Amino acid sequence: MKPAEMQLTDGQLLQRQQRFGGLYETAYPRLYRYVKFIIWNEADAGDIIGETLLVAYERFDMKMEEEKFAYYLFAIAGNMIRRHNRRNKFRAYFNWQKAEQQAGWQHAEARTDMRELYTLLDQLSLEQRQAIVLYEIAGFSYEEIARLEGCGLGAVKNRILRGRRQIKVMIEQEQKRLEKIQA
Repeated sequence: MKPAEMQLTDGQLLQRQQRFGGLYETAYPRLYRYVKFIIWNEADAGDIIGETLLVAYERFDMKMEEEKFAYYLFAIAGNMIRRHNRRNKFRAYFNWQKAEQQAGWQHAEARTDMRELYTLLDQLSLEQRQAIVLYEIAGFSYEEIARLEGCGLGAVKNRILRGRRQIKVMIEQEQKRLEKIQA
């Protein structure tokens, strides 16, 4: 038990656990999609979510509003992702076969599209990739992302805009390359 929990009665501790569990259950689907899409590895994503859960519970405030709790969780998860990336900087490359099995992609076309998307996103900076995934995959607004990332609204819009432009340029370059091959 943490020192703060030692001061709580059994009833208060149970109430704290139930409140945290309810808030976490509401935020979990978006958190899971976000972490898994950024990390791509099921086991590592699970570890990051677990670490996020522990840190969030240790610092949980009963008075926290539901909306603020989501920002709180995503901010912690973002820090865990950055720490994970620093630690695994020299790790092996992404395993497409394993990702396809975990994701359960059934159709060849869907697998190809997802490969292309992951390849394009992987070429973006972490800040751009996180902003795009939070906006497009997790469904957060610009304002929500700014609060999660601890930056200004303009920075979020800029990251998303520049990331999209960079993806567009990469797609156009690939199309030109394919046209030359076919000619």
